[in-house]
Amino acid sequence: MDKTLQRVHFAPTYFLDPVHPISVTLVGAGGNGSRMLSCLARINASLLALGGKGLSVTVYDADTVEQPNIGRQLFSPSELGMNKAVALVSRFNRFYGTGWRAKPRFFTKNDKCGNIVISCVDSVKARLVVDKAFENCKRTSRCNEDSCFYW
Repeated sequence: MDKTLQRVHFAPTYFLDPVHPISVTLVGAGGNGSRMLSCLARINASLLALGGKGLSVTVYDADTVEQPNIGRQLFSPSELGMNKAVALVSRFNRFYGTGWRAKPRFFTKNDKCGNIVISCVDSVKARLVVDKAFENCKRTSRCNEDSCFYW
């Protein structure tokens, strides 16, 4: 491997010993977003089991569960007509005992980003909104629990 292409990444010091749960903003709760939330729930459980502060997750999605979502996404027939973010967050909060938040609406450029922003959206327009919000947050925050570190 060409050594000129190697890069070293240092995680923000806040992530090494956080005083609060690491905040995660998940934009989109469909096919990829529902699976991502499942993974975040397992990561949170592991962090807590190891004595860490865990994750604090907020999920944004304005869409509702429809018949074609059943099976292809992580939704059941009993959730038909429910908002996707509400259905998923309610389920994971019950299962894992978390206090995560669902925002049953579109994410906007004025919304607060978490320490980590994960976009699971399928349109360029939605990605541009996340980009604008992330850049706004990075400009206005310091290296603490309110900082936006990764998108």
